[in-house]
Amino acid sequence: MRKLIVFLISVCLLSLSLGCGKRIVTKTKVIKVRPPESLTTRQEIPKRPVLSDNLTVGGMVDYYESYINLLQTSIKECNADKKSIREW
Repeated sequence: MRKLIVFLISVCLLSLSLGCGKRIVTKTKVIKVRPPESLTTRQEIPKRPVLSDNLTVGGMVDYYESYINLLQTSIKECNADKKSIREW
């Protein structure tokens, strides 16, 4: 009895797998999208301000203020690039 059930189940599964219908072929269309111009152009690497040999305390403060401003603008540009990547 058990062999008969296994045989009937296998015949049913075989008939289902062979007669499920037509073969369907799907084709995937690839659409190439170019990144925004701002992401593909070369950008200048920011350079540190020149540190002179005879610095006073005021000169050091000016140096570090200009360096901090340079870092802040670099971070803003980086965040703008990340935003444009997300929007792209």
